[in-house]
Amino acid sequence: MIADRRYARIVSSGSDLPKAVIGNEEWETRLNLEPGYIESVSGIKARRYASPEEVFGSMICRASLNAVNDYEKRKGHQPEKIDLVVCGRATPSNSNAFSMAGTVLEHLGSETDIKLGDVDILEGPIGCSGALVGLNYIRQCIERGEAERGLFVGGSRLSEFIDPLSRGSMLFGDGVGAWIVEASDECGILSYKGCMVPNANALRVSHGEGGYKLFMQGRETAAFVLRNAPRLVEEAVELSGYRMVDIDKFLFHQASLRLNEAVAGELNVPRSQLVSSPEYGNISIASLPILWTNAVKSGEIKENNLVVLCGYGVGLHAAAMVVNV
Repeated sequence: MIADRRYARIVSSGSDLPKAVIGNEEWETRLNLEPGYIESVSGIKARRYASPEEVFGSMICRASLNAVNDYEKRKGHQPEKIDLVVCGRATPSNSNAFSMAGTVLEHLGSETDIKLGDVDILEGPIGCSGALVGLNYIRQCIERGEAERGLFVGGSRLSEFIDPLSRGSMLFGDGVGAWIVEASDECGILSYKGCMVPNANALRVSHGEGGYKLFMQGRETAAFVLRNAPRLVEEAVELSGYRMVDIDKFLFHQASLRLNEAVAGELNVPRSQLVSSPEYGNISIASLPILWTNAVKSGEIKENNLVVLCGYGVGLHAAAMVVNV
């Protein structure tokens, strides 16, 4: 007998951001750039940097708990159980715990009534498009009946590795985002398409004078995005069974709003359909779940909207996903 079709649906989200807001003026002064230069070339207005007291492991836990609180607000109760946790990070953890997923589960076990027995995990370092890779893994597990409800949480603390004298570091920021996804008889996550063109040097952390520093080949990365992101979006939309004209909103990775506008131009998507958060900068894997959380709160994306998510970066890897909100 063929079982009824199972779908995976995003039901809540949450985030955690450092308190310190670093404006463009600080970078422009240090690099001797004209006032307004950074926003003119990137669209980014600010970024957040974590203080030594804002431990990355604690940020991961707070974002996860905020997603649980959002679930309770929407449903009137906490999730009964979570049986899958996907935890990704674009920075080494300084929580003194080898397993971030274990840290999250321990925190949720002490702060909530969620049943956490027999939980499976997937975790590790992963970059900018990793949120969609993780989300798609949860989707696959739910659709196959291997999980009922999954938590994705991902974040970065790249401020530890930026080169204060390099333009390649000026857009990065810190933060954590999370989604809760559960089984549903209504289709939520409709399709996914990803690709990698290997270039390990496009974004790397190297050891040199003054410790470890982050380096990015911005032009090479942008060229990769413009070659691949538009077609991945089109292919994901085609796989979803919808057309580009059916899509309500587009959420792209926030590395550069100017780059996102160029991708949208290739797709003939008007800027009014792009959702952006220029005040957070490039938060790597956390960019899309934070952008989603803010867009839901502000009402930019609404229930039953069709939304395209597109992430791209380190690897070089890019991915696109179509979601029915």
